[in-house]
Amino acid sequence: MVRSTDYFKKENELLINTESDFFNLIFGSGKYSAKDIDLIVKAYKIAEKLHSGTKRKNEDPYITHPMNVAALLIRFGFDAPTIIAAILHDCPEDENYPLSEIEREFGLEVSFLVDGVTKMKDAEFNGKEKIMVATHKKILVYMKKDLRVVAIKLADRAHNQLTSDDMPLENKIRKAKENQEVLIPLARTAGIYIIKDLLQDISLFHLDVEKFLRVNSIREDLKEKYTWPFINFELEMKKELEKVGIFSKFSPKMKNIGAISEELDSGKTLEEIHDLAAIRIILDDVEYCATTLECAREIATFVPGTYKDYITIPKYNGYRSLNQNVIYSDMNIQLRIRDDEMNRANRLGMVGNWNDSSQEIFLNHARELMNLDDTKPAEQFVKTVREKYFHKQGD
Repeated sequence: MVRSTDYFKKENELLINTESDFFNLIFGSGKYSAKDIDLIVKAYKIAEKLHSGTKRKNEDPYITHPMNVAALLIRFGFDAPTIIAAILHDCPEDENYPLSEIEREFGLEVSFLVDGVTKMKDAEFNGKEKIMVATHKKILVYMKKDLRVVAIKLADRAHNQLTSDDMPLENKIRKAKENQEVLIPLARTAGIYIIKDLLQDISLFHLDVEKFLRVNSIREDLKEKYTWPFINFELEMKKELEKVGIFSKFSPKMKNIGAISEELDSGKTLEEIHDLAAIRIILDDVEYCATTLECAREIATFVPGTYKDYITIPKYNGYRSLNQNVIYSDMNIQLRIRDDEMNRANRLGMVGNWNDSSQEIFLNHARELMNLDDTKPAEQFVKTVREKYFHKQGD
């Protein structure tokens, strides 16, 4: 049997196995205050006690799940309330730990986030499909107030998917379809591309492993073809930038397997996928972006009609970058020029810096969603969101 662990080794390296690994990750991140750490440790001890004796389907202690959901969010740079909510996210549903107790111990903000990702279990929702749709509606309604609910749900699903090899095939297919219909478009809309790519790839793996392997083989061949152009472009480009006193970091990227498959299914050829191969050029300061782009003109040919200034006018989900396709060594490469802060934020979208400005950008863009009548039945509400909102947005 083909196992996902054979193809998602890099992603599995993000996971942790022990409590000490978890605490080392928290302390090593340098992101959290002493007060934050005290609350995170307190949440962990509560969750550990509540889940004591419970096993996952793969026989791991259950605490390894919320621990890893939180660990993914720590690695991605989320704030302390998000981490605490991730640790406690299954306690109300699985251990009957009241939300009122979470609010008393950790505040309204954390209890709201936990409530947002807690599955619906009311008796009126008969069957898994109706519970799933009702839960989706709940998440969509909560995200109107706080997008961090989406981040926790996506990290929760990412960990479950990375550890799903021993899950019944029927369950894997059901989860993969749910990913494609709701969670992947949701991740794209929120700009959380780092989790979007993972869910897109592993969903394809579970739904059509033969297609996954075929596209993976294509991608591996492309990675080999682009290896030397990537290396040589970086060497030449650094020389050009040093002439004008600009220092930079380079990060090449091939489009993920699921996204390539999606483009090919739409009728495009590989040559027509404009962002198949990209190089992120990361600078110390945004003021160097335009000069860097001009330096690229010295060593590569610009592809007409591919210039995008997402710094002046960011995407709806907060993505900022100066993008330009070039031909170098007969290979089409998309340059993505940005500073360190943009590069971090672009991995996480709006949830990476959920402040008044990002809320305003999201709410302006999502006004149609915000104004949807959330008193409609769950199935109708979710269908409306999918048709009117998710599917009209691209990467």
